[in-house]
Amino acid sequence: MTPDTEREDLEALIASAGWKRFAFHALSEWDSKFAEHAARAANITDDKLAIDRLRQVIAIQQEVKRLLAWPGERLSALAGIEQQRAPSLSRRGPL
Repeated sequence: MTPDTEREDLEALIASAGWKRFAFHALSEWDSKFAEHAARAANITDDKLAIDRLRQVIAIQQEVKRLLAWPGERLSALAGIEQQRAPSLSRRGPL
């Protein structure tokens, strides 16, 4: 997989209606689940267990958001790679 085809694939993914529906569904579904799980953790009488559960829920929430953000972040990384590959018009070359 070349950076150009990967970039094109990711651009097509992000622009697709299916991705937009999936991302919206995942975020809305997770928001309701997060509230539900946080409430359950708050009802645990053992404070250490409650905090551990809440930490797990927060970690999962961060991972869901990280996965949904990956295509955009990868596109940004690929854009940086393309800029590095671009020939320099400077007579001194790259600094």
